[in-house]
Amino acid sequence: MLSITREDIINDSVKALTDVPARLGRGAALALKELFWTEFLSTAVGGDGFQFFSTDHSNYVTGANNVMGVDGLSATFLKFRQQTDPDGQKLGISPAILLYPPELEVTALQLKNSTEIRDTTASTKSPTFNPWSGKFEPVVSSDLSDSTIPGYSTTAFYLLANPADLATMEVVFLNGVETPTVETAEADFNSLGIQARGYFDVGVAKTEYRAGVKNKGAAA
Repeated sequence: MLSITREDIINDSVKALTDVPARLGRGAALALKELFWTEFLSTAVGGDGFQFFSTDHSNYVTGANNVMGVDGLSATFLKFRQQTDPDGQKLGISPAILLYPPELEVTALQLKNSTEIRDTTASTKSPTFNPWSGKFEPVVSSDLSDSTIPGYSTTAFYLLANPADLATMEVVFLNGVETPTVETAEADFNSLGIQARGYFDVGVAKTEYRAGVKNKGAAA
């Protein structure tokens, strides 16, 4: 909610008050962003008794291949390929999105755009073909490494299915209204001016754990 005095309205020669709806709209967008990533990174136990990304769900990579690189991405891709549906059949869906924090952006873009991977050790022979060149859509989110959000990490990364095939997350809006509501009214009788308020009816939830695989990265 915002209160705007009569004096502010009179002195508003640069039309700053026209920014009020935009400010409220931005506040709604930031609230949705925080809600989304807090839920995505949550390590709370679900209704089945397991964390969303966990070894119990076979969508969590730990161990030696927990660093973003050819080997780490290969281990994460294999884990995704090994996912099965509730009947025990192979899922048959390929990951489409590589999700990572900004700390891994350079490495992710190198893996996406480099056609060769070279070993600088003179005694080591290895192919120079990069199997992950152009393979996934790279998506970076600074919220993944935001220390104010529980579950954050600067080294963890994810492979996710195309949401059109199988969605990891779901966002729902009351009555299908995907924009915040902004209302204005006269201030209280003992105040000269107007008041503005905005509200946003939205909910966020994890949906299908088979739609994504998390690599825990170099740190827990």
